[in-house]
Amino acid sequence: MDKITFRNVEQQDLATLCAIIKETWDCDEFIKDEQVLKAAIQVYLNQVLLASSYGKVAVLDGEVVGVIFASIKGEDLIYRLLVESEMENIFVLMNADESDKASFIEYMYKLDSSYEELIVNRAQDYDGTLQFLALSPKARGKGVGKLLWQTLHTYLKEKEIASIYVYTDNGCNFEFYDYQGFARVDTKEVVMKFGDEAESMEIYLYDFQV
Repeated sequence: MDKITFRNVEQQDLATLCAIIKETWDCDEFIKDEQVLKAAIQVYLNQVLLASSYGKVAVLDGEVVGVIFASIKGEDLIYRLLVESEMENIFVLMNADESDKASFIEYMYKLDSSYEELIVNRAQDYDGTLQFLALSPKARGKGVGKLLWQTLHTYLKEKEIASIYVYTDNGCNFEFYDYQGFARVDTKEVVMKFGDEAESMEIYLYDFQV
């Protein structure tokens, strides 16, 4: 049986986490330039770091193969300390080919605005957010995602957290949250326009009662 261990996220993990994001998102379908894609992924990861108070990586045979981040109301956002200067990434994005730049702005704007629409005026007052959960292809089928979630679930119970929420979409393995006992509470359909192509996607809000 494969030996899987878990530890806190460290600075040395960030390059691997960017690689996992690239592998799982298929971002190169709408951002063609490799440098622009790298900058876009780093900007996204920095957003996650800035919002998180909890982070664990899964390590298999000495290699990071999965990660989970969360934010808990009232806790210090300690992972903002891992964020490095954004100037180089912003420079790359601002000087990108117009098509790549437009695709990045379209994707991030549509995601952020959809998330805001899903959560605004919710009757449920959540205590935290599952910010990000992703696995390397090497980890799939080994129960790593479930184990990462269990580390967070145990932490939530220890801290007496009542409820959390997470955003996901139909381009991800959203069924994972159904299997783990989350409930889908809302859905929003959006259309992403990348040049002459349009892609429809559904964005979901799930919650979990601890």
